[in-house]
Amino acid sequence: MKIFKSIDEKFNNKGFIKKEDNKFAVRYVKQHNDYIQILDICRKFGGQAIVQSYVKQAIYDHNDPCQLTSCVVGLTYDEMKLAMKKMKEKGWA
Repeated sequence: MKIFKSIDEKFNNKGFIKKEDNKFAVRYVKQHNDYIQILDICRKFGGQAIVQSYVKQAIYDHNDPCQLTSCVVGLTYDEMKLAMKKMKEKGWA
């Protein structure tokens, strides 16, 4: 019997599925009704870790077809806390 859930299991309970995990990045994907959210926890070349959450599809500005619209997806407190724990688990924080 498992007493504690892993960070990946906790992300999974929130709807995020881990798609990639290597020495530079961890990627989780979550399917919403009308879009796919990507959550990247990355280690920059300088050694600092960052969290990025965004929509998978590129969205174009209809007023100016040459411009892409930034599609950032906010994280809840619990999601950010899990991302920070993942950074520590990977040795990036």
